[in-house]
Amino acid sequence: YITDNAYSREQILGMEFKILKQLDYNICVPTGFHFMTRYLHSFEVSEQVKYLSFYYAERNLQEYDMLSIPPNKFAAFAFYAALSFHLPDDYDPRDPMVARDDVWTPELAALTGYSKNDLVVGASNILKHVKEETVTASRRQLIAAKKKYASERYNSISTLPVPEINVP
Repeated sequence: YITDNAYSREQILGMEFKILKQLDYNICVPTGFHFMTRYLHSFEVSEQVKYLSFYYAERNLQEYDMLSIPPNKFAAFAFYAALSFHLPDDYDPRDPMVARDDVWTPELAALTGYSKNDLVVGASNILKHVKEETVTASRRQLIAAKKKYASERYNSISTLPVPEINVP
């Protein structure tokens, strides 16, 4: 039905077979999700950091300027941004929330292959996008990730304030 019945089921399956054979069945490409899972499992992190990491990453999948970033670095950006979140006891929603900048350890640098200096600008961009309401050219809001992570299942993580990372 996808091809509007222009091809039979057998023709479609035959072409899929030819494509897979040409690719030598090598179709697995690591994504940011694979790297994020590895980073999160390598360190004991809180549920908040876990959910923030995934939320920041998922929210940025729709951003054009993030498409050219290698998946391991993209995941490191989101992980760094999530680790830098800290809600002070005296937080005032009228003031910008400044992210912690002492979160990237030598162990994290060894695991990811990136230093703090490699990640600060990218993590800052990720948080900038999270603050924005993405709207398509047809004026449709893209809020699926925000809505998903607003649920109690994810501890309403997308309702938290978004910190700002100071870029040197």
